[in-house]
Amino acid sequence: AVVSTQSGHYGRGPGGKVIQGLQQETNTTIVIEEKEDGGHVEIMGTDQAMIRKAIEKIESIAFTPEIGAIYQGKVKSIKPFGAFIAIAPNYEALLHISEITWERLEKVESVLKEGQTIEVKLVGKD
Repeated sequence: AVVSTQSGHYGRGPGGKVIQGLQQETNTTIVIEEKEDGGHVEIMGTDQAMIRKAIEKIESIAFTPEIGAIYQGKVKSIKPFGAFIAIAPNYEALLHISEITWERLEKVESVLKEGQTIEVKLVGKD
């Protein structure tokens, strides 16, 4: 299987620790090649389910959120100024209290609960 990404984030870490662990976990061979337009990841193995698992993990590591895109996210934590929403396994975004409803909110907890799944639109990133 081949995965093309726009991101250079493959979870290689020190000494390729993340990819080595993924290879052991899925009994696959993973080859990463960086190119000008992103990355090229080859995943080789004999078990289709394990190859699929490796692809899903690589895609989550290389995930790059797009401004304007709508995501299903899970409320991870609530603060007085808003809520942190996990839109991918390795990516959380802040939903500011002023963006939760059209009405003025006194407390985020009156509308959202930790663990709740909501739809959010990414309007910016820093």
